[in-house]
Amino acid sequence: MPVLTTGVLVCALLIRTACAGSAAEAASWGVDVFIGLVALGGLWSASSGRPGGLRRAVPLLLVWTASGAWAAWGVYHLILGTVPNDLVSRHVAAVDVALGAGKAIGGAVLLLAIPALARGVSRR
Repeated sequence: MPVLTTGVLVCALLIRTACAGSAAEAASWGVDVFIGLVALGGLWSASSGRPGGLRRAVPLLLVWTASGAWAAWGVYHLILGTVPNDLVSRHVAAVDVALGAGKAIGGAVLLLAIPALARGVSRR
C-alpha cells in the first residue's frame, strides 16, 4: 500500500529531524512521530485485517484522529512559519515550513483515505 510506505518515510524523516535539533524540538517532533505511528497502525490494521477482538471502527477511528491531528498541527505550524507574528521570535527555516505543509497535506490525504478503508473494513 503506497500510503503505508509514504507514512514510514515521513516518520523516518521526522525521527531524523528530531535527533538533530534541541530537546524542545525533539519533543515536538516526537509527538508528530507518535501521531504518524498511530496513523500507520490504524492503516495497517484496517488494510491487512484487524486482530481478533478488535472492533471494526477502532482502526478507522485511529486513522481519523491522527489525520485530524496532523492536519491541524500542520496548518498551525505553516501559519506560524509564514505569517509574521509575535509567537515566533526568530526566522523560521524553510524546512520547517515545508514539514508543516507536508503534515497538513498528509493529514488531508489520510482523511480522504478513510472511506476506502471503511469499505475494506466492512467486508471483514
